[in-house]
Amino acid sequence: MHRYDIGRATGVDVPRDPTDADVVAQVVRDLGLAWTGPAFVLRLSGTGVGEWQVRAGTPDDAALVTLDSVDYLRHLSGRAVSPDLFAGTPESVRGQLRDARVLIAAHASAVHSPSLVEQMTRAGPLLT
Repeated sequence: MHRYDIGRATGVDVPRDPTDADVVAQVVRDLGLAWTGPAFVLRLSGTGVGEWQVRAGTPDDAALVTLDSVDYLRHLSGRAVSPDLFAGTPESVRGQLRDARVLIAAHASAVHSPSLVEQMTRAGPLLT
C-alpha cells in the first residue's frame, strides 16, 4: 500500500510485487470476517486481481461488485479515493462497501522493490 502511495506522490510507476496478491487476499478475508451485509461477489482488477464470494449466498442472489484493487484497498484503509469509486456498485451493498474499513498492517513477507526506492531517491525530497 505504501509503495502505491509513494508512487502516486512522486509520479513513479510502481512495479507489481509477487506479494501484492497475498496482501489483497488477506484484506478481502478480513473484510469478509467483519461483513454483516448481504452476500456479494467482489471482483478486483489491477494489482492482486481476483474474485471472492463475501458471505454465504448463491451466485444468483449475490450482487457482483467490480473495483480496482488498489483503489478499494486505499478506501478500506481510510485514504482518500475518487468520489465515484462506487458509481457502478449495486445499491444493495453500496452503502456498506462505502462505510467498510479494514486495518491493513504490513504483510510479513512484503518486499520493497529496490528499483522503486532508487527511482524515488532520484526524484528528490517529497517536502521542501
